[in-house]
Amino acid sequence: SFLCRDCGPGSKCAASIRQPWGVGDQVRDIYLPAGEGSCAYIKSLPEGVHRARAQWEQTVDWTVPLAVILGYILITHYASLRSYVPLHAFLGGSLAIIFVLCFVAVWFGQRMRKGIPGIPFSGVLSSMAMLTVSFSALAGQAFSHWFPSLSWMTGKAILEFRDPVWNLPIGWIGFIVAILVVVGAVSGGAHVSMRYFESPPEPEGDVPFEIGPDGRRIDLVPALPWPQWFLGGALWTGGLLLLINSSHVDLFNVSIIIFAVGINNTLHSIRQLGRRVQAVRPDYYRTLLSPEDYAAEGARRTNAALAALREHLQRHPGDMNRVDEKSELRIRRFSTGGNHFQEPLEQLDRGSSGWGCVIL
Repeated sequence: SFLCRDCGPGSKCAASIRQPWGVGDQVRDIYLPAGEGSCAYIKSLPEGVHRARAQWEQTVDWTVPLAVILGYILITHYASLRSYVPLHAFLGGSLAIIFVLCFVAVWFGQRMRKGIPGIPFSGVLSSMAMLTVSFSALAGQAFSHWFPSLSWMTGKAILEFRDPVWNLPIGWIGFIVAILVVVGAVSGGAHVSMRYFESPPEPEGDVPFEIGPDGRRIDLVPALPWPQWFLGGALWTGGLLLLINSSHVDLFNVSIIIFAVGINNTLHSIRQLGRRVQAVRPDYYRTLLSPEDYAAEGARRTNAALAALREHLQRHPGDMNRVDEKSELRIRRFSTGGNHFQEPLEQLDRGSSGWGCVIL
């Protein structure tokens, strides 16, 4: 595996064995990942056992393709997922459920430590029982075999519990209240999460913009909220961790990571190369004007348009009153034969001292 290279008596990488379901007590199994270096070292045998027989069985690990697909999606689509409203609601609802479960666990632990009234040392005995089940493999297996039937019996008894005085279905009332609490917590958590990760509203009307160095238009829209930035970084990091630990072959994991990180740039470069290969010169489709012909044609059309504008102003002098005073003076001069554009006067050379005098 990625974290365990050595397999021997002095190796610090140990894997725990477990008893499979539905077999005898003398059978134990261990999961060994595929790839180089996977092995099992038997340190000692149980008491009374002098020999062991190994039997290997190959199984398909469906977590590998699932981790690869999920990690690839998180790395390549994190920018769109960080502003996806259903994902915000899912995160809020999940955190609300976790909070409710933690609250119930803390309350149950406090009740267990207090013990049962009337029974001495009941709190200590309950705590010792919880620790034994948590850290003892045999006790944990015994409890896991016994828990399904116990949970069904206990759940059925709780639901059928009734008040001894009023004969009210206390169990069903508590169950319905618990369902309402969970639904309310999930709804509230989703609402808070959507408000927290909410995107700024879309601009209405004219959007201010600026021209970039390459000539493209850059709209000045509100920046992405910082919670979405952190969410996007968390999604990308989660996808990277999933791909790192997706399979048991390190070369495959590294190859998938390189492919996922560089796929967008690679596709963009391929598209640009294809456009360059398919591009042709402008004169392939039609005959182009020479610079001299272009300048002459531009001057001819400009003079014709200016003559038409001057004729229009002479026929309709009232249109010159529709502009401001400064422009009106210029347009009246233009209508009587003046130039349509006056180049600005060159600034006088003020010398190195920075002082100058202009006489008007």
